[in-house]
Amino acid sequence: MELAHSLLLNEEALAQITEAKRPVFIFEWLRFLDKVLVAANKVDVKEKQKKLVEQLTGLISSAPGPPTRKLLAKNLATLYSIGDTFTVFQTLDKCNDIIKSKDDTPTYLPTKLAAVACIGSFYEKMGRMLGSSFPDTITNMLKALKTAESQGRSEILLSLQKVLNGLGGAAASCHRDIYKNARSLLTDRSMAVRCAVAKCLLELQNEAVFMWTTELENVATLCFKALEGSNYGVRVAVSKLLGTVMATALMPKQAAVMRQNVKRATLDEVLELMATGFLRGGSGFLKSGGEMLKGGGSVSREVRVGVTQAYVVFVTTLGGQWLERTFATFLSHVLDLVSHPRATQTHVEAVYSRRCVSFMLRSTLGGLLGEKAQIAAGKDICQAISKQMRAVGKEIDGGEISRFRALQSKYTSTLLLLLHFSSHNLRYTSFNLFNLILISYDLLLSLFLSCFLQFVLFKRVKSQLQFRSSLPLTKWKLGFSDTQTSLFFFAIAHFGVGVLLLCGLFACSAHPLTPLISLSLSLSLSLSLSHTLSLSHTLSHSHSHTLSHTLSHSLTLSLTLSHSLSLSHLFFFFSALTSARRHSSAEAVVNDTSGENKAGAADVSASQHVMVCALKELGSLVQSLSATSSPLIQEPSIGLLETVSSVLLHPSMAARLAAAWCLRCVAVALPYQLTPLLERCAERINNLKSSPEAVSGYSFAMAALLGGVHQCPLGIPHSKGKLVVSIAEDLLRTAAQNSRLSLQRTQAGWLLLGALMSLGPSLVRYHLPKMLLLWRNVFPRSQKEMEAEKARGDSFTWQVTLEGRAGALCAMRSFVAHCPELLTEDVIRRLMTPIECAMTMMSHVPSVIKVHGTHLKASAAMVRLRLYDILALLPPKTYEGSFNALLRELVAEFTLTDNSANTTTSLLRSLCHYDDSVLMGSWLQETDHKSIEDQLQPNSASGSGALEHDPSSIYLRVPMGEAMPGPLPLGVSVIDASVALFGVVFPHVSFKHRLQMLDHFAECIKQAKGVRQQAVQLNIFTAVLSALKGLAENKSTLGPEEVRKSALALVMGALDNPNPILRCAAGEALGRMAQVVAEATFIARMAQYSFDKLRSARDVVSRTGHSLALGCLHRYVGGIGSGQHLKTSVSILLALAQDGTSHEVQTWALHSLALIVDSSGPMYRGYVEPTLSLVLTLLLTVPPSHTEVHQCLGRCLGALITTVGPELQGNGATISTIRSSCLVGCAIMQGHSDSLVQAAAISCLQQLHMFAPRHVNLSSLVPCLCVHLCSSHLLLRRAAVACLRQLAQREAAEVCEYAMSLARNKDSKDSTTVNLNITETGLEGVLFGMLDRETDRKLCHDIHDTLGHMLSSLAVDKLSHWLKLCKDVLAATTGHKTGGGVVAPVDLGKEEDDSEKQDEIDDDIMFTALGEDNNAKPSVAPRWVTRVFAADCLCRIILLCENADKTHFDLAGARSAKAKNPKGDLLVLHLSDLIRMAFMAATDNSNQLRMAGLQALEDIIKKFASVPEPEFPGHVILEQYQANVGAALRPAFSPDTPSDITAKACQVCSTWIGSGVVSDLNDLRRVHNLLVSSLDKVQAGKGSSSQLYSESATTMEKLAVLKAWAEVYVVAMKIKKEAESRPVKEVKAGGEEEEEEEEVGADILPPDSLIMLVQPELPSLSRLWLAVLRDYALLTLPAEFSSQLPPDGGAFYTPETIDTARLHYRGSWAPVLHAVALWLSSTSFGAGEGEEEAPAVPPQASGAPVYPQGNSGPTQSLEDLIKDRMHLMLGVSIEFLCFPRPEEPIEHVMSCLQALCTLLDSPCARTHISEDQLLGVELTGWVSNQVSLHVVVAGCRADRLGVELTGWV
Repeated sequence: MELAHSLLLNEEALAQITEAKRPVFIFEWLRFLDKVLVAANKVDVKEKQKKLVEQLTGLISSAPGPPTRKLLAKNLATLYSIGDTFTVFQTLDKCNDIIKSKDDTPTYLPTKLAAVACIGSFYEKMGRMLGSSFPDTITNMLKALKTAESQGRSEILLSLQKVLNGLGGAAASCHRDIYKNARSLLTDRSMAVRCAVAKCLLELQNEAVFMWTTELENVATLCFKALEGSNYGVRVAVSKLLGTVMATALMPKQAAVMRQNVKRATLDEVLELMATGFLRGGSGFLKSGGEMLKGGGSVSREVRVGVTQAYVVFVTTLGGQWLERTFATFLSHVLDLVSHPRATQTHVEAVYSRRCVSFMLRSTLGGLLGEKAQIAAGKDICQAISKQMRAVGKEIDGGEISRFRALQSKYTSTLLLLLHFSSHNLRYTSFNLFNLILISYDLLLSLFLSCFLQFVLFKRVKSQLQFRSSLPLTKWKLGFSDTQTSLFFFAIAHFGVGVLLLCGLFACSAHPLTPLISLSLSLSLSLSLSHTLSLSHTLSHSHSHTLSHTLSHSLTLSLTLSHSLSLSHLFFFFSALTSARRHSSAEAVVNDTSGENKAGAADVSASQHVMVCALKELGSLVQSLSATSSPLIQEPSIGLLETVSSVLLHPSMAARLAAAWCLRCVAVALPYQLTPLLERCAERINNLKSSPEAVSGYSFAMAALLGGVHQCPLGIPHSKGKLVVSIAEDLLRTAAQNSRLSLQRTQAGWLLLGALMSLGPSLVRYHLPKMLLLWRNVFPRSQKEMEAEKARGDSFTWQVTLEGRAGALCAMRSFVAHCPELLTEDVIRRLMTPIECAMTMMSHVPSVIKVHGTHLKASAAMVRLRLYDILALLPPKTYEGSFNALLRELVAEFTLTDNSANTTTSLLRSLCHYDDSVLMGSWLQETDHKSIEDQLQPNSASGSGALEHDPSSIYLRVPMGEAMPGPLPLGVSVIDASVALFGVVFPHVSFKHRLQMLDHFAECIKQAKGVRQQAVQLNIFTAVLSALKGLAENKSTLGPEEVRKSALALVMGALDNPNPILRCAAGEALGRMAQVVAEATFIARMAQYSFDKLRSARDVVSRTGHSLALGCLHRYVGGIGSGQHLKTSVSILLALAQDGTSHEVQTWALHSLALIVDSSGPMYRGYVEPTLSLVLTLLLTVPPSHTEVHQCLGRCLGALITTVGPELQGNGATISTIRSSCLVGCAIMQGHSDSLVQAAAISCLQQLHMFAPRHVNLSSLVPCLCVHLCSSHLLLRRAAVACLRQLAQREAAEVCEYAMSLARNKDSKDSTTVNLNITETGLEGVLFGMLDRETDRKLCHDIHDTLGHMLSSLAVDKLSHWLKLCKDVLAATTGHKTGGGVVAPVDLGKEEDDSEKQDEIDDDIMFTALGEDNNAKPSVAPRWVTRVFAADCLCRIILLCENADKTHFDLAGARSAKAKNPKGDLLVLHLSDLIRMAFMAATDNSNQLRMAGLQALEDIIKKFASVPEPEFPGHVILEQYQANVGAALRPAFSPDTPSDITAKACQVCSTWIGSGVVSDLNDLRRVHNLLVSSLDKVQAGKGSSSQLYSESATTMEKLAVLKAWAEVYVVAMKIKKEAESRPVKEVKAGGEEEEEEEEVGADILPPDSLIMLVQPELPSLSRLWLAVLRDYALLTLPAEFSSQLPPDGGAFYTPETIDTARLHYRGSWAPVLHAVALWLSSTSFGAGEGEEEAPAVPPQASGAPVYPQGNSGPTQSLEDLIKDRMHLMLGVSIEFLCFPRPEEPIEHVMSCLQALCTLLDSPCARTHISEDQLLGVELTGWVSNQVSLHVVVAGCRADRLGVELTGWV
């Protein structure tokens, strides 16, 4: 290849090589020319230009392949732009002549295409330099376009795009011609042509104003039609065109507006045009202002998905600021889309539409808006939800009024009659009554107007109404129209309670009161309060009918006209009306099937979809904002919680589930809301348990909140679990009391119990006996009971029964999934009793359905689903006896025996190998559009998931990559579960039954026909794959020969199936069979069968299927197992790969070849050269439109690079040829237009860099990767970042330098990069910016790693750059919280109070200015996740500097080094920036960022505490930041701060106080007061106040406080000891030096100041410390001593949280041990405890009852007290030192040894040991065996301890 590296083509060398290698040689020369022309001397180029032009133009006629012609055209254009342009027109004319040629033979086509490509490059490069030649050229190309085949059309259109790009507005005269010729090709059969047209028109619209003015509607229609039947590439291209044109129409470019008098489209017009495509597709176009035609077919899913992408492009093009301004309008529009009947014709279509709308909102709102704007958007979403809820209520009112008016027209005569009769004549079933008296609506209204003054009554009694009504009066008013309110108060004023009943019928809009025919009412002056209460109760709970039904009967009213009726009666009656309306309004809408209410039901149905989309986006928004979303919760004007909670009463279950999920997102984002929300829901469900919607909605909410607990590290109090159990039990117990509520209560009860299981074994353990009893009782206990059950009950009873048993099984599944630790043999045995009953019951259910109706099928299917799910989780041995019956059910399930629908499983793609994604199209799962592209996948239910399909998913963990759970429809889920269970059971089934099932499968496939056969076959192959996978995992064999033959016949038959997915499944099954059987003869037989088929077969289906079979065989048996077939396999596949007549055969053959190369390893080395030669040939010849072939070629190339491996570093001729061929192949793929092929090229280059780094040119690779970082394709961004991650490990400096060079060149004329935003922050800044935009976890992880590698390599050398980068990210916070809110000062006395308040105010002012010093903020500030990463980077920088050079922490040395080398950079010189960044992070709104900031602050204190200040001897540099540290710590001690943050802040406090930096007594006291305030919490005891978090969180916080106090006390005693041991200085005669020393040391704290601050707290601290040690000693007991643990827990932990508490104690015990040792030593083991207390503080004996284990008790003698404490201290110390844990830090070892030294220094301890000889002997032996090692490690002196111990003994 080196011979090709010359300015002129080496024709001699070209003539000498073989014909097959010449295309590669020419391509390599063109590659070299492309690089050298730009860098060469212009004089040299001009000298050889003539010859060069001849050579290049000569290549046009040599039929070059696609990559070659692209490079050829580019080089020709570059040559003319650099050299002379004299002959450019001749070359142009030559190209035009070639295009005009009438030769249409396939051999001449590449020449024509090369000429077309050259013309495009000429105009793109030189543009207007070519003068007026363009009209003829464009006319020529358009003429050729009409007669060209697909490849020619595509190439001409792409060249026209380049012509338009180069000419700009100069080509205006040709714009309409290009448009007219191109638009008809938008619906071309070839997808590549559609893409090319979209790109051409996209370029055209930049200058062609008519496209987004007069032709706007036509362009939209064309785009909609182009999307029909489109593939992913077309959808991306067309949506980009449509979105950009619409954005330009709305906001045209200034230049275009200036040139012409342009009328801009309005936002409503543009949105209506796009909505047309979403709702009607490409079938027709609706003029603006028209109404959608009803009926017709559903919208094509491809069109809907494409328009959805266009919406995102539209908003993205307009930008985040536009979206921020118009978000309310945009939100209203997209929500209207999903409420339209055409978008929701079926439930599945509604789910698909909802996904599309959610994608629009998430892609725009989540990506374009900053956090402040997102909060504002959240407010708009809340308002939209409220509006929808009001609309639902208004429709209900409207329905009642319409029915009333209908009755009014029926009864025209208006009568007013007072009825008189005696109440004793009235009976429940028969009445002595007059005819119906209808009071005219109009008359009532007119009479009311005459009595308007009576309305003041409303205002007088407003407070009483609010008191009596269960809902606020304002909320009640929202549900009533003005007319209804008028009726109500008119009735009050003039007719008393009697007419009030009639008016109440109108007011209770959706759920009229019980017909008065069923009530005996006699209201008179003597009506008593008790009677009114009884009426209220009756009205609230009686059965309801519609108003029309009520008024169609006769009713009797006894009206006693009296104005003296007591108001209290009226208030109770009004409460009854309101309660009846609230509890049952939803049910009326759902149940009313009358003609008048159909529109209302439709509106409620549409409303549910709007609610789902809005609530899903609101939840995602809050969760992404995390703690920064708190304004949405706290601001009363938004009222998020109230708004979302109101939807829990929505008539639709989907809306209620969405509201529940939104509340879960709120709780996860703001964990302090979790417990209050649970309590609120529990209260509501208890108060509203007579409302079905309330029971359902609030149970959903509670289940969702419980499911979110695992995402909240601090958890919830254990008592909430008990609350949930009690509510669930009550619901299940009362379910049978009211048939109207039976179903909802049953479902809710079991749902809550299932959600409870997700809290884990620590909580479930206490409720397990009760749960086992409930599960046993819900199923019949014997066969006799089951038979009796069948004979009784109606349809409704059976529905409730089946739902209850499905719920019980669901709760059992949740228990097995979340509490595996509790699954003992006994528990499993007890679980199997109800499970076996359920299996038996399933055989009886078909007869029940036959008797009671098919509507029970759904409930029965749910029972089966739950049964299959739980059995799949249990060991198969436990239900081995039921295999026969179970397998019959499973096989019938997925073979569709009893299912008339052709339902297919969704598991097939997941069971096939990931590498086969190119054949099945599942690579779409790796795109940014995954959530909407799912719905277009064939033979799959993916994309149709919704919460309402399975409410139990509300508490399950969210699948990876999903925003919320999306369980598939019930029919699909049952088949999926049966397939999964079949795979679990099959390995444990006898061979006989295996054979029977395999034969049955073949028979089922044979009997089915057409579409049903495809469905059955897909399900069967998925089940077979699941079974084979289970066999492989269990290492079981398939069975004897007859089983193998049956399985092989089944699989081989599907290799010839027309369905490509089935062929993939068959190939995978064949490979799995070979893996399971693992016999050479069996494998040989299978391989030979495929060989024979491939040699004889000529059809595409057989060739593709058996090609894959060979690849799968090699994949699963490896190179050794299939080595004897390798040569034959390779030769056949190489021959098939050259079959240019079928690109499908090429794709499958190349894919199989890649599998063989991967699996064969070194055995393939002999086939590398021919395979590589074929790969290069195909890369140079296969048209780029066949992207699948190129993708498989990329996989082959990558596999070949891996096979050669480290050999690629060699310099031999063969290796050099292989290496250069690999590089050429990568270069070809890099130039491809498809993102997947480009990603494959990057992956290959990454592998080459790993094996041969010297031969990969980073100067060209890195800029390419940087450009791809801005790609719109996720796979390309992933590949680019993964490659950068690898490069940064070795050459981080070079990578950053090349990226910066690209940034410097991006403004040059030759630059072709777009959207590259590399600034002075370099590549690092781009990667930080990506963290704000990207949501893909793998991509973000790789970005973190890449930045980490760069940081490790470059941070020390480029310190200022990295610190500035972190500072810019951290300073760009939104809503920066500097003071953490108003912090109540600690009461330390009147003298200190005012000064401390002033200090706090000063600190806040100082740091408010500090945090706001940021002038150049980006439009979207870095999000909290990025800021957390920046804070972590800050900590890493400090650590790296510590490991690099100690001068980084020496101010004097740093200044000296800076003076010698001004370019040098040292960390200590940036201390102010470090403190500033730590402060900003520690005081942010985000809890995660606060933790990271506190950690950074602690690291800074530790590293810089001892750095002296050169200008002030005796001082350290951190002293000037004392106020800063205090201000950063204070917010963490506010009452509403989470426990983990407070615990971390305590650690920082102790580090700060113990560092010795604090020189000012006020500063010391300020930090000390924070610890004092936290100590008050500790002394409050367990359960003293309402808890927000779990008891474990309380334990963590309290132990952190006590640990911090212990560390402070240890430091205080150390200072005191040092001060006592320091010799007293002699007082010299007065001199200047002494005065200076006094002046310098004036601010130094007295040595006893710290101990004086600690001393008042010592009495309580000592008790608490001893309680900690006692708890720790108990918790470290072995498991066999667990019975000795106190049943009520310890001082700081509860029995329920004992497992997590151990971890907290393990991190805190060592400092506490040391502190207790010091305290015991100083007080003679507590003998002088009373004397140690400060005089100002009374003895705190009141703490004893709170911590009984930490107190010695009144009867204990001093000697016993000393003995107990001695044993406790020695026991804890020696147990740890004898059995040290590897994870224990060295600091714990040191603290333990120091505690021992201190303890044994005490005379009291010596005396005790000397009196206890056994203890002394054991201590001496322990010292000799164990301690010396630890002492040496800890840096202490072992001999001293040993000698002293020996002496004591």
